[in-house]
Amino acid sequence: MRRAQQLQVQLRFVMENEDPNTVFWIERRAFRGAPGAARRKSSDEKQASGRTNVFLQATPIEVGQILRECLWSKLETSVLTSPLWPSAAASTTSANALASTTPELIVASHFDYESQAILFVPPDLPDPRTPEFVGKAVTVIRQLLEITRDAPSSSSPATSR
Repeated sequence: MRRAQQLQVQLRFVMENEDPNTVFWIERRAFRGAPGAARRKSSDEKQASGRTNVFLQATPIEVGQILRECLWSKLETSVLTSPLWPSAAASTTSANALASTTPELIVASHFDYESQAILFVPPDLPDPRTPEFVGKAVTVIRQLLEITRDAPSSSSPATSR
């Protein structure tokens, strides 16, 4: 009954909201059972049961005005960090999106991404919710560590031995 009432409130919000800055969507997820259930169902069991949870979602498209009113106006100082803001163009775009009008400082990273980072997506790991996931993930991580152990790296203290 509580869930039906929540959906009613959410649906009314979606149907009556006229804010052009908001995007809405409906999300359906497989039913997971009651919180604290003794065991998790496999994806096959979830599909067999046919039960799904429905979530009505809403999010603002432009967050600048909201941040200006609810966050920046209440702060004297803020520090935002991200390794993904290395370029002036990206920083300007982000500052505009965040409605930041304060001076900013872009500091070059000492991290050499090309030689010190690796993206690895194992194609055959089981679902993380299954009991065999941890053991297989540990095996893959160990293999990756062995493969990258002798890879060239910079002489920074964190990587030199």
